[in-house]
Amino acid sequence: MATLYMLIGIPGSGKSTYSKNNKLFSNCTIINPDALRKEYFGSESIQARNQDIFAEAHKRVLTALYSGQDVVFDATNIRRHDRETLISRLPDGTKTIALYFNTPLYECLRRNAARARYVPDKVIHRMYHALEKPTCDEFDKIIYCK
Repeated sequence: MATLYMLIGIPGSGKSTYSKNNKLFSNCTIINPDALRKEYFGSESIQARNQDIFAEAHKRVLTALYSGQDVVFDATNIRRHDRETLISRLPDGTKTIALYFNTPLYECLRRNAARARYVPDKVIHRMYHALEKPTCDEFDKIIYCK
């Protein structure tokens, strides 16, 4: 039975750093929309065709899970509706684990200011206020991270 690890948090909350450095994920396929942007457009900063990028990310998540691979979906995943859209398409028996990055807003803004790929503060504020916390009826397990 495959497992989907869905990372949830705003930019700068630590999702990508956590997924890259966590030994738990060493045998997982990591799907990251920013990596797809770099693959398609040559840069993670290009935010064009978001709908196409996420459709491809979901396709890759599902392909890996249907082939029995564990997957880390490293995206903001801040809206319940968007999470449910993917979860509703998972293979039967897939275990779902949310990793919720409840990092304080000020810390996300501080980290973001030091990043090479800067996200405008107003975008981070908007995402922070739009974030819908994961619930037990969505996931088999929720892990709280900082």
